[in-house]
Amino acid sequence: MHIESISRNQSIHAIRDTLNMRIVRHLCLMQVAFWFVLLGPVNGVAQEVEQVQKTGVSLSGGGALSLAHIGVLEALDSAGVKIDCITGCSFGSLVAVLYANGYTPDEIYKIFRKEKVHRIVSLYRPNCKITSGVVSNKHLKRKLAKYLPHNSFDSLKIKFYCSVTDMDSNCVRHVGSGGNLVEYVIASLSLPGLFPPVKIDGVYYFDGGSLDMMPWKPLIDENCTRRIGAYPILDKPQKVTKTRFLWTRVYNNIFYQIILRGSDQFNELIAIDPEKYGTLSFKHMAELRRCGYNQTRAALENYSQ
Repeated sequence: MHIESISRNQSIHAIRDTLNMRIVRHLCLMQVAFWFVLLGPVNGVAQEVEQVQKTGVSLSGGGALSLAHIGVLEALDSAGVKIDCITGCSFGSLVAVLYANGYTPDEIYKIFRKEKVHRIVSLYRPNCKITSGVVSNKHLKRKLAKYLPHNSFDSLKIKFYCSVTDMDSNCVRHVGSGGNLVEYVIASLSLPGLFPPVKIDGVYYFDGGSLDMMPWKPLIDENCTRRIGAYPILDKPQKVTKTRFLWTRVYNNIFYQIILRGSDQFNELIAIDPEKYGTLSFKHMAELRRCGYNQTRAALENYSQ
């Protein structure tokens, strides 16, 4: 009887130990599940914080007024804003691509002075084929190739997109990878009627401003949660005294409405008042740079409050 009692007690203890081990195992699993659930949202928050730190900037077109973008970038740099992606259209794409290639705003300014961008006719040469455009862009291509010798989007130091209009499909394209960088930037600069379209891989492209003057979609695609759009105010009242100012007024009115159409896609908008300068004021590069810098600094202070 005594042996049988001992055996029974041992069985009870064995069962109890087995139950205890199962309970401990379940408690461990529950603890792991608890921390998994708890840490999941934390990781999500960390990813969201990381995304908030990704900043995208879009520089609109605007002829000579886009020279103010040099000051815009200068103000962003001085404020410590790290740009992860930059987009541009028309003349804004020229400023943007040089910045994406590693040139500082001051270096871009000096390049424009050296290449006499303040005398815009020096960048272009008359085109004998009037059906293609009033002026040729071959001279500009040679100039730009000096500063973008790799001719590749993928070799830039900052992610860059430019907007161009596909003549065949009549739709906007945001190009940000592959080769033909110089050609696409020139296409983005090619105002219809004034400059000839650019043929790339059998397709003709011209200024993207006719459909997307301040490219915002690439910034969303690149997960930029802080999106800054910079553009000159193009619809300021201005007395038309010469015929050449008449077509600029027409273009300005059209393009300005295109800019405003996508403005709600940006967290921060920097509207540059060009003061007394217009889209043909290329010789006033220093003044426009100053406008861009001062007004961007003021805008950043307003957004930080």
